[in-house]
Amino acid sequence: MFYAEGDYVHDMDLGFYDAYKYSGGENWKATASYPPLLYPTHSIGGILGVLGERHAVSVSALGRPDTRGDGVFDKDVSMFGNDVSNAFALFGMDNGGAFRTNELRRVGYPSHKRESRFRFFGEESSFEETIDVTYWHDKRRVLEVTDLISTQATMSLDDPRLADVSPTLRDAFVAGAAAAHNQPRLPKEFQGMPNGHEGAHHFLVDDFARAVVDGMQPMVNAWQAARYTLPGVIAHQSMNQAGERLEIRDLGDCPLPVQDLDADQEPIDLEALYAAQEAAKGTVIE
Repeated sequence: MFYAEGDYVHDMDLGFYDAYKYSGGENWKATASYPPLLYPTHSIGGILGVLGERHAVSVSALGRPDTRGDGVFDKDVSMFGNDVSNAFALFGMDNGGAFRTNELRRVGYPSHKRESRFRFFGEESSFEETIDVTYWHDKRRVLEVTDLISTQATMSLDDPRLADVSPTLRDAFVAGAAAAHNQPRLPKEFQGMPNGHEGAHHFLVDDFARAVVDGMQPMVNAWQAARYTLPGVIAHQSMNQAGERLEIRDLGDCPLPVQDLDADQEPIDLEALYAAQEAAKGTVIE
């Protein structure tokens, strides 16, 4: 894998004002200006979570100062001294490849329609996730894998438990499991229960609880989390230095035993999936 892209496109108008008012109280504008690149989990994390053996080694980033003028991204108000609402970063990887991320807070995009999306390009195959459709490609075929990663809601958007959540943010709190998820590993008590963030919540809880019980580190341990977040911190520094390319220090692998609860999951049979899709189209497969 030599190149990837990860975007977190979430407009402030779509729920973020309400969220910051809820958490920030009277001085909410001081925190609502949180620098986009310092919240990289939805973009960088999505890339490096897939490319588990790769990490970022350098970055050059740019930022666009906000133009709304509503006193949020205002250096005189911001506790971070930040006036940038949209930021863009290009990272170098340890294998000589690169990945690019966008962290956007002023964007005409429906955040409930996949606010985080990704593309991966390798020498033998590629993966592209668009707003509604997702494809796996190689040099001889195109597979639509949308149904494998689509999640079904576990609760209604007007559920009373979401009363304190802005209606424009509720989609992120109701997503259930996808076909690609390793559901059998989860406790039966989790099945059909409210989930969120594309089905991630149950797995994060299970990772943590079982790591504690078994005396091991979860897959997303402190060292791995640093690989997801430190690049954003350095990218923010680069942005404030007019895009100067800066080195990203890697803190190394976790020195303790790590528990991979998905190690035994059966891989998806792409050949069978391709044959089924071609058969559905009435195509003769040689």
